[in-house]
Amino acid sequence: MTDNMQLARQPQFPGFASPDAMMKSSSRSESDQPQPLKKMHRLLRGRYPLVIILGMIGAIAGGYFGFRSQKPLYASKGLVQIDPYLNKMKDDQAILQYYKEYAESQVAMMTGMRVVQNALESDDWKALNRGSGPEAIRDFVKRLDISYLSGTFFIQVTFTDPDPNVAATAVSSVIHSYLALYGDVEGQERRDRQDVWDKRRQGLLSQRRNLEGEVLKLASTYGTSELAPLHDGTVQQDLKFRSLLEEARYKLRSAEAVLKGTSTTQAAEPDDLQLASISPLYADLMRRSEEVEDQITKMQQRGIGDSHKDMIAAKAQLFGLNHRKETTAQQLHKQFSGFAAMPGAGLATQVTPRDLDKYREDVHALTDAVKQQHDETAKIGEARIAIQKLNNDLAQLKADISEADRRIEDNAQVATGARIKPLSYGDTPVAPSIDRRAQAGILGFVGGGAFPVMLLLLVGLLDQRYRYSDDTSQDISGVPLLGILPNLPDLLTDPRQAAIAAHCVHQIRTLLQIRINAEENQVFAITSASPGDGKTSLTLALGLSFAASGSNTLLIDCDLVGGALTRRMKISSTNGVLDAMASRSIMDHVRETDIENVSILPSGSAGFHHASSFSPAALRRLIDDARKHFDVILIDTGPILGSIEASAVAAAVDGVILCVARGQQRTLVERSLAHLASVGARFAGVVFNRAETRDFERSVSRFSMRSNRQIGGGAARGAAAETDSHATGGAYGPVAGAVANSFKPGNGNVNGNGHDDA
Repeated sequence: MTDNMQLARQPQFPGFASPDAMMKSSSRSESDQPQPLKKMHRLLRGRYPLVIILGMIGAIAGGYFGFRSQKPLYASKGLVQIDPYLNKMKDDQAILQYYKEYAESQVAMMTGMRVVQNALESDDWKALNRGSGPEAIRDFVKRLDISYLSGTFFIQVTFTDPDPNVAATAVSSVIHSYLALYGDVEGQERRDRQDVWDKRRQGLLSQRRNLEGEVLKLASTYGTSELAPLHDGTVQQDLKFRSLLEEARYKLRSAEAVLKGTSTTQAAEPDDLQLASISPLYADLMRRSEEVEDQITKMQQRGIGDSHKDMIAAKAQLFGLNHRKETTAQQLHKQFSGFAAMPGAGLATQVTPRDLDKYREDVHALTDAVKQQHDETAKIGEARIAIQKLNNDLAQLKADISEADRRIEDNAQVATGARIKPLSYGDTPVAPSIDRRAQAGILGFVGGGAFPVMLLLLVGLLDQRYRYSDDTSQDISGVPLLGILPNLPDLLTDPRQAAIAAHCVHQIRTLLQIRINAEENQVFAITSASPGDGKTSLTLALGLSFAASGSNTLLIDCDLVGGALTRRMKISSTNGVLDAMASRSIMDHVRETDIENVSILPSGSAGFHHASSFSPAALRRLIDDARKHFDVILIDTGPILGSIEASAVAAAVDGVILCVARGQQRTLVERSLAHLASVGARFAGVVFNRAETRDFERSVSRFSMRSNRQIGGGAARGAAAETDSHATGGAYGPVAGAVANSFKPGNGNVNGNGHDDA
């Protein structure tokens, strides 16, 4: 028979969870995780007194050590002023240029390693015994802060230390070290520069005086130092004498030619050199034309063609110069045309030997005049050049002297300005500048108080056992919690505890009766995740409760390995459940008990080696046969994870009751539920066993149990008084014994001694 046919055969009971519903509810539970506060409450539940005590101890200890872990820091501050005003030799004052850069350079020097090492070597610092090694230097630099206060004229030196005296000593040592190393060195450097420029200026002044003396000496010869006009005049005079000399020479040559009879009708015209010697203008035109011709030649050598603009301009200039030169030559020819020989012999009558002597005397006189004028011109020219060179040297000297004056003035300004003045060497602070003790104490208080909480949360996360009844309703989603059973001693002597236990069993039985269809015979399997959870005691107690309500109840012991139910009922028959399954007749093997409406099908002689012959089909036939004779059938199986028969029983019954004891591992219960769902079992609910008193305060039995204590306690004691004054546990175990003694069966009370080990 397939699982679908089996499920179709099983009655559908309101309130029972099907495997599909169980899986859907499980998937919903995964998406609907508990809130963080609820999860924390679950992990810390039952440990709150310990949490409070350890939290208070941890908070106090953390706050104390946090407060003591921090030391207040004292900051000593010193001030160094840098005066920015320059005291010039004028009525006004000016501020030093690049003052900020200068101040920052002083900060860099004060924070330098040289200043720090020198400060650590001071007597005041050594007296503190703080050391001066590399580690002490690093710590010193870490605590030292030197900064230029922007917008002011001050440099602030700050040192922070837990000891106020150390802070003040450090500031004083740094300022004194800085002044000792750099306070006078800079002034000495300025004085040295001042001396260098003073000496240079004196040398330049001496050179200027010498040059001025030479100029005066040269000027005294000619009465003035401006020789340019005088020199230009002598040059013109020299040119004039040369022109007269050439004219006289020309006349002399013409006269000699006439007297010798070699003259033609016209005397020879003077060439370019003669014209140049006669006329300075012609000489200048010749020179300039030669220069342009040379320029044209060089351009041709460089490959510049005639169409190039520079070549065109040069040729045009040459043409103009040649034209002017021809015009000037014509004018000169006209000027000397009177000396030309006349046609015929009449020319000789115009020149006499006396005339020739006169021409010779004129040439001689003019030659001496030209030489004398040339010497004078050359002398004045040399003096002019010398004076010009001296004036140029004087101009350079004046520029050098001006530069020296500027450097001397600037150096004097710096020397008399930007003076470093210590205003404060650092006072001993009276109050801490940084005090983190309160913050550290608060953090320590919070951390110390939270540590035990986190530790116990970790313990709760690691502890996977069920400790409270409502843990099952939170973890086993989709399966109802039928009820809880108290944690009872093996030897139950308290009538009130017995009454509470009986009430809990009756309430579980009542919930099952409410949720099932009363017209159908009902079959329930009671199992657990592992042995010792109390499933056998629960089976027996429920059987007694169903019998007390008037239901004809059959107890079937299908725990082939344990057989605890058979032992509890003290059944010694060798025939049992396997024999009934083989004979297909259950009533031949059912045994009557001493309790009214309670029958049992024992395990018989079955053992763990018979589990392999256990047939699910035969079991279903057995259950169908039992339905005809009994109102309620309760089957005690072995642990669902440890027995073969438990799976077959769970798949065949109408509802499975899972017994979960306090202290059971969650993983085992989850595996049990998954296994039951995999075999198609229907869940009737969960019963939480061995619950403590605080579980009842949160259970559905809270108010009814309170009424039982207040009103029914006497009846419970009366019922207990009819038990032959023996312990109320009996061989059934404390829970079943409490149920048995909560009513008077027809055969009397059930008493005895026993221990619930299943």
